[in-house]
Amino acid sequence: MQKAHRFKLIASLAVVAAVLLAAFWYWSPYWDLRQMAAAARAGDADTFNGHVDYPRLRESVKGQFAARMAGAMGKIDRSNPFAGMGAAIGMGMANVIVDAMVRPEVVMKAMAEGRLVPQRGGSAQPAGTEGGSRPAGPQWKFERDGFNRIVSYAIDPAHAGESDAQRVGFVFERTGFANWKLTDVRLPNL
Repeated sequence: MQKAHRFKLIASLAVVAAVLLAAFWYWSPYWDLRQMAAAARAGDADTFNGHVDYPRLRESVKGQFAARMAGAMGKIDRSNPFAGMGAAIGMGMANVIVDAMVRPEVVMKAMAEGRLVPQRGGSAQPAGTEGGSRPAGPQWKFERDGFNRIVSYAIDPAHAGESDAQRVGFVFERTGFANWKLTDVRLPNL
């Protein structure tokens, strides 16, 4: 009988360990995002940069810019000789703009504020900073895209009616068992 109790105890501990491991695996992207957002608000570049795959992030944003520029080029007036030249210059500038945008300080600020550009019609001081206090940061909405990808959107209560297509989407991919890296930023439709 002693052996049966020992077996049940070991089996119970194994089940509890498996459940805890599965819970840790499932909640790991939320934990990493929370660490990133806290590091961004605190200005801790080392911690923040450990969660970002900058080469993949740059390529993703360059691809989105190129697609938008190609769409804009399709709308240019072909009878104007300067329109084509302007479009070519714009395509050449896209890489420079993306390289300037995808720098640690810019990505940290975007994560801390939940947006890439200052709010339209907003004041210079973010909401909730009266009296010199620092804002807690945006609220986050998550969308799982399979087992190895999660998209997070910053929700601003002042713009609650916006769709996800109008928000910046921060895309995280699993690297390893429970480590996540920011690999893509989905630019909003403006």
